[in-house]
Amino acid sequence: MLKGKVAEFTYDFSSLNKEAESGMDTEFSAPKTLSASVKYMNDVQEIYTDSFVGFTTNFEVANKKVRQIVQKLARAIDENSVDEVKSLKAEYGDCAEFGKAKKLLNEKCKTVWNVFEITEEKIPQEAMKTLGISNIPSLDFLLGNTIKYFEKDNCQTTSRIIESILNNDNMRYTIEDIHNYLISKNAKLNYNTVKYLIEKHHYNKNKLQELKAAKSVIDKALKNTTFKNSAKFCIESTAQAIFKTVSAIKNLKTV
Repeated sequence: MLKGKVAEFTYDFSSLNKEAESGMDTEFSAPKTLSASVKYMNDVQEIYTDSFVGFTTNFEVANKKVRQIVQKLARAIDENSVDEVKSLKAEYGDCAEFGKAKKLLNEKCKTVWNVFEITEEKIPQEAMKTLGISNIPSLDFLLGNTIKYFEKDNCQTTSRIIESILNNDNMRYTIEDIHNYLISKNAKLNYNTVKYLIEKHHYNKNKLQELKAAKSVIDKALKNTTFKNSAKFCIESTAQAIFKTVSAIKNLKTV
C-alpha cells in the first residue's frame, strides 16, 4: 500500500475502488497507462458510433477530433515527453476540442495513477504539469463534503482526512495549503478539528482566528486537550499578540 503512516480514513478511499472492481469480470484489469485507458474509451465509442446512430457513451469523445487529440496527448504524457506536449499544445491549443481533451485527461489520469493505490510507480509529473493536469485530487474533492456535512456534527472526519492527506507520500499538500483552503471555504470548524490543529500542528490563537474559529469552540478544544498543549497554546498566543503590538508601535514611529 502507501508509504508512510496512513490514517484509517485513507483506507476507505481505496476500499471504495476495490468494491467497485469486485463486480467486474475477474479477467479484466484496469489500464496501466493513460494511452490504454483512453484507447479503450475511444474504441468503445467507435463501436457505439458505428452501431447506434446518434448514441454516445461519453459526450466529450463523441467528437472524433477530440478523440484524436486525447490519444496523441495521452501517448506524450505516458512517455513524459514535455516537448511533445508543448508541440501538441502549439498545434491544437487554440481549438475548442483541445480544452475538452485536456479536461478528459485530467479525469482519466486520476484513475490510472490513483494516489491512494500507487507506491513506487514512476508518474509522468513533468508532462502532466506542462499540459496543466494532475493525478492529485483537489482539496475541494478531498475535504469539500466533510466540511459541508460533517463539521456541524462535531465528528473527527475532517481531522482524519487532513491527517491522511498529509501522510500520503503521493500527494504534495502541506498544512499551509489546507489552512488556506479552509479560509477560502469559510469553514465553520468544530472543536475536534480545532483540537487536532492545536495538538498536531501547534496552532495558536492568531492562526485559529484566521480560520474564524469561534471562541467557544476554541475554549472547548483547550478544555479537552492536555495541560501541556493548553499551556503551549496560551504562551504562543500571548507571544504572538506581543509581537503584533511591538510591530504596530514600530510602524507608527516610522510614519
